[in-house]
Amino acid sequence: MMPQYHALVSVLVSAVFFYFTLSPFAALLCFLAGVVIDADHLLDFWIYKSRVVVTREIFAHFYNRFGKIYVILHSYEIIIALLLFGCIFHKVMIHLFAIAIGMLVHIILDFFSYEMHPASYFFTYRLLRKFDKKFICLNEMKE
Repeated sequence: MMPQYHALVSVLVSAVFFYFTLSPFAALLCFLAGVVIDADHLLDFWIYKSRVVVTREIFAHFYNRFGKIYVILHSYEIIIALLLFGCIFHKVMIHLFAIAIGMLVHIILDFFSYEMHPASYFFTYRLLRKFDKKFICLNEMKE
């Protein structure tokens, strides 16, 4: 999904989060988590090109040529860790939950926007598959 759509949905989700929590800072964190999570595409692009220049190519499908998908922040394990730490550290619980919700909504949108293996947003799964695109994208598995 393109960044502008993630930003729009993140605004809506963070507004709902604010409605229920009345915390402007938590709502901001929710929004930022839903958008900034895509920064990991810059890392992938840097690994692929050995440089980062913000161009349309970053948002295009350079993974088709690259063959690897790292996207370290697109990870259910991070979300689970945030929720667990939120349960342990009550003073920052709302902030950690806000970040987790922002990231989760982003990942759900990506999952339904692309044909991905059901486990593809588990970092462990991608690691065990050596980040090989053919194990992550369903259309690659059919070939």
